[in-house]
Amino acid sequence: MIRELRSGIIAAVVAASGWIVLALRTPSNTYHFAPVIVALALPVASRSAASDQLDRWTKVFIGSAGGLVAALIGLGLAWTGNLEGPALWGGNGALTEVLVFSLGGVLVGNALVWRS
Repeated sequence: MIRELRSGIIAAVVAASGWIVLALRTPSNTYHFAPVIVALALPVASRSAASDQLDRWTKVFIGSAGGLVAALIGLGLAWTGNLEGPALWGGNGALTEVLVFSLGGVLVGNALVWRS
């Protein structure tokens, strides 16, 4: 299974690393769609992994792992003071925005995996 998912795993690591580097360099900026990109990197890049042959738990993992990683990154950035920018809806709700967008990424990611 790992061989088929290699491109998705690489895409997810690159997306997560890019978000972390950007957030550490400029904590006052908010990268609004970074959680969605991180959450969707694995499902989008892994769609060609013969998903009709994957069992349901593997599909759930592929669809959900990126959202969990995005939420954990957001919590880590908030905890270290590197998530200080404004939210799309105004105010300082960047962590809430990260969590909402991560959940949205999980929903879309699972829809992609189960649809293919």
